[in-house]
Amino acid sequence: MSRLPIQLVEHARRKPRGRRILVAALIAIVLSALSMTAKANSLFDWIKLNGNPYVGAGLGQGSTVAAGQPAYQNISVDRKQDSAGATVFAGYRFGQTAIEGGFMYLPEYHATASTQDYPAYKGCTLGPTCPQTASVTQDIFARAFYLRGNLYTPPLGAFTGYGFAGRALVQNYNHEHGTYNGTEFVDFKVSFDNSAWLYGLGVEATLDKAWALRLEHTRIPAATVEEHTLVRDVDFTSVNMIRRF
Repeated sequence: MSRLPIQLVEHARRKPRGRRILVAALIAIVLSALSMTAKANSLFDWIKLNGNPYVGAGLGQGSTVAAGQPAYQNISVDRKQDSAGATVFAGYRFGQTAIEGGFMYLPEYHATASTQDYPAYKGCTLGPTCPQTASVTQDIFARAFYLRGNLYTPPLGAFTGYGFAGRALVQNYNHEHGTYNGTEFVDFKVSFDNSAWLYGLGVEATLDKAWALRLEHTRIPAATVEEHTLVRDVDFTSVNMIRRF
C-alpha cells in the first residue's frame, strides 16, 4: 500500500484545526452581539423607566430694561419697557434633572426721545450732521433660542420646584425712526445676534400623568448688546402648559 505524500497528510491534519478556529470566532462574535443587544435593551428599559420626554408652550409678561441707565441731559425720554412674550420648548427629564431647548419671543422695548437742544445733548457742533432738534422713536424686538439644564427638588404633593441655567442665542432687531429739525426724516434699521447666559426659578404642578402646569421666571442679563443701543437685561415671567410622554 502506497503512502500519501507528507504535504497531503499535514494539510489534512491542519484543516480541522482551521475550522475549529473559525467556528470559535463566529461563536465569540455571536455572543458579543448578544451581550451588546442585552446592554442596549437594558439602557432603553432604564430610559423608559427613569426618563420621559415632554413638550410645552406658554405666555407671559416681561421687561427689557437698560442696565446702568445713564442720566440724560437736555433730552426727554418716554419708555415702554414692559410687554407680553411667548415660549415653546421640548425637553427630556431623567429623575431630578432635565435638558431642555426652546424658543422665546422676548418682551419688546419702545422709547421716544426728543430734545430741543441736540448739540448740547450730543456735545456736537450745530450743522448738517448735528441738528438743532430731534424726535426719534426706538423699537427693539428680540427672540432667543436656548439650551438649558433643569434641576428639580423632591416633590411636595403635586408641586415640584426647580432651578435652571443655560445659554441663549438672542436675535435683536433695532428700528429707529423720527425727525430732525421737525422735517428731516430719520429711518435706521439694524439686526444683530448676541450670545448670553440665562437662568431662573420655577414651580411645576402635576395635573395628571400626562399634563403639568408650570410658572417660571427667566432672566437673561445683557440680552441685547450693540454699540448704537445700551446693554439691556430681559426679565420674563411665564405660565406654561406641559405635555409629558
